[in-house]
Amino acid sequence: MSSEIANAILKNPIRGAYTTWENGINYEVASSWGRYLTPPGYTLSNDAIYTEKVVTDRKTQEESIELTTISRTPFIISARTEQLEDGTIYYTIRYGHDGEQKEFVCTYSDINGQKAQVKKTLAAHGINVPDNDMLNGVIEYISMYIKEFGNLLHVETAVTHNGWNNNYNLFAMGNNGITKNGVTAITTALKDTKFVTIFKTEGTLAGWVNGVKDVLEYDVSRFSFYDGMSSPLF
Repeated sequence: MSSEIANAILKNPIRGAYTTWENGINYEVASSWGRYLTPPGYTLSNDAIYTEKVVTDRKTQEESIELTTISRTPFIISARTEQLEDGTIYYTIRYGHDGEQKEFVCTYSDINGQKAQVKKTLAAHGINVPDNDMLNGVIEYISMYIKEFGNLLHVETAVTHNGWNNNYNLFAMGNNGITKNGVTAITTALKDTKFVTIFKTEGTLAGWVNGVKDVLEYDVSRFSFYDGMSSPLF
C-alpha cells in the first residue's frame, strides 16, 4: 500500500487540488482521505498519516518517495471557532474510525500542548499513535497544519454553555443555535454529551405537557420558563 501511495505522490504532487472547498479547507466530508489537503511533506491514506521524503537513487538518479507512518489513524482539522474572550480557540478534529469519519471538538492545548495531554486527547478517540517518535511527528503535523491552513479553515460560532450568549443574539441548545435568522449549527465546548444529546431527544407533545404541567402551576417557575424559552418560541 505504501509504495502505491508513494508512486501516486510522484505522479500527482498536489493532492486534493481537484476538490472544491467552498466553506473552508477540508470542511466538506470527502469520499476518501486522499482527497483532503495536507501540509507540504505529509500525505493521508484511509489507514494512516505519513511524512514524505524524496530520495534519489545514486546510480539511476531516479526519485522516489519514502513514507514514514506517524499515525495509524488518519485525521485532519476541519474547522475552528472564533477566539473566545479568554483567548481559547476550539478546533474540530475529523478522524477515521471503523471505516467512518467522525469528529470531536477540543482546544489548541489539547492537540498541540504537552505531549501527555496530546496523547490523552488522541487516545480518548481511538486515534492510534503508539510511541513517542510517532507522537512527536503528529504534534509537528498538527502545528504545520494550523500554520498552513489556520486562516483558511471554516469558522464556527462557539459557545461554552446552553442558553443566551454574551451578545444575546444566539440561544444555544446543545450544538444548535437559534438566531433571528433561524437555526444554525454551532460548536459547543460542553464536554459532557448529556448537555448536548438532551436536545435531540424525541417525544410527544402530550408527554411533554404531562411532564411539566405540575411545575408550571407555580408563578415563579412558569415565568422563568417563559423567559428561558422566549428565543426558541418566538
